[in-house]
Amino acid sequence: MLWMMRSSLGFLIPSTAALAARSSAPHAAAHGRPDAAAFASSSPSTPPYKVLIIGAGATGCLVAHRLGQLSQADATGKLGAIELDVVERASYASGRLGAGASLPGRAHCDLGAQVLSIVDPADERSTATQRPQAAHGITPRDVDHAHELVTSLESRGLLVPAPDDALCGTEERLNWPGFWRHFWGSPGGGLRRVLKTLLDDAGVQPSFGVRVGSLEAAQDGTNVHRLRVRGVRRTWGAAEADGTGQAAPPREEPWVGDYDCVVACIPGPNALEIDGLVDLLPPLSAKVLRRVGYDARTARAVWYDSPEVCGRLRELFGRLSPARAELDDLDLADLHHMNATSMPVGYASNGSNGYTAGRDGPDSQIELLAFQDAKRMMATRSPTEGDLNSTDRTRGCAVVAHGVAGSQRGAFADIPSRGPGSVHALLARRMSGVSEKEVAAAEVGSKAIRWTTAQLIRPMEAVVEDPPMAPDPIWQVMTGGIGGEVGEKGRGPILLVAGDLMTQSSFLGCVASANAAAQIIMTRATGGAAY
Repeated sequence: MLWMMRSSLGFLIPSTAALAARSSAPHAAAHGRPDAAAFASSSPSTPPYKVLIIGAGATGCLVAHRLGQLSQADATGKLGAIELDVVERASYASGRLGAGASLPGRAHCDLGAQVLSIVDPADERSTATQRPQAAHGITPRDVDHAHELVTSLESRGLLVPAPDDALCGTEERLNWPGFWRHFWGSPGGGLRRVLKTLLDDAGVQPSFGVRVGSLEAAQDGTNVHRLRVRGVRRTWGAAEADGTGQAAPPREEPWVGDYDCVVACIPGPNALEIDGLVDLLPPLSAKVLRRVGYDARTARAVWYDSPEVCGRLRELFGRLSPARAELDDLDLADLHHMNATSMPVGYASNGSNGYTAGRDGPDSQIELLAFQDAKRMMATRSPTEGDLNSTDRTRGCAVVAHGVAGSQRGAFADIPSRGPGSVHALLARRMSGVSEKEVAAAEVGSKAIRWTTAQLIRPMEAVVEDPPMAPDPIWQVMTGGIGGEVGEKGRGPILLVAGDLMTQSSFLGCVASANAAAQIIMTRATGGAAY
């Protein structure tokens, strides 16, 4: 299965966000954080409703974005100020969607998800009459909202449609052709730019480098009034902060903050690493958090700067024919149905115009190759760049390899930088007229990530025999509080756990859970007014 969504990496950080400025300098100074701002103004006597989002991956950025939309649309006059911090442990907004790397003047490489995927609401299988209720934790309203959001991002040049025949077949694509719509990030910054734009639109400037370590009750006398969050902030040099290089070891300092609402938008295993978090959840939610499952794998990006190697690489991917209208299991063994941007590599040439199935020595540790330059070629559609068989060999190029999936608790394959099993070795065997030594000599950079929490393979609905579904209250977000209970009528601090683990592993699944979390926050902030 093509890795569509992947886990976050790096360190959690504090981020401040807001649409209307509201100074909280005394509090911020006391906790070593930047000044925070609020979504709406409030009277001096009304304390702000303080929200912390843990994780600036897809779900965390979407929660912040949705809060911004809801606060701007607030017509009740009941909404007090929401003071929002976003924390992300990496040095940039990343997660499974935004992880990537760049070299100056060269193609950006997505090292997590290669595509962003939603359902086409215009498809006859997705009409209002066909989808009156929720499925897999996703409602018709979620489908429509995700489509509206992606359409807006596409119109702003941040997303590029990825044709079905340009992508490897997955179970979802083969069983539901045309139902899903897939998008690449724009060539200039990949899918990472999408996350940054969501935060910018919400008025959020994340503070990166804070690993959240614990949650506990913050007491005012005998009353528990907020959740206290403790962690460690890391500070990087400029080279590492933008993902382009390495810097000196980061500096560390304690970080702490008190919040009315904490939203954990991180994979289940990462949430369990936060001391006290699971104690704030009801038993069923705690069970789900412990049992949702992910696979593990390695991703490696390699940049080349040789007209010969890049030309051969373009020719290699350009040999693949467009996808067929119908596919069966035998089709998966034939690269004729594969695409111009990614191909499974456990296949050996049969000496004719096709490929035969069969794992091919050390290449068996690499499951997918994704040609990053194809995204630029498809986006520009210029006479030379829009054709993968182009004879233009003057540009550098980049490819990302995904390793074979393994178990979180077991070993999983590395993709070495050199020698047997490397990307160089694989390409040399697949491309005619170029040796492994020549391929390796053409490399100008490489970046690898070992994803110990990668593709979601066991979501909530695989753990809970009969999860709540519409028309009952749909379970898209875990809710908890002190003693595992949520206070009545918007009183008392609240913990939310949101993400694709509650729905399904796609951008659409993240939208669904994020929307639900944002609506809960708005309801609590207004003292019970529904949103």
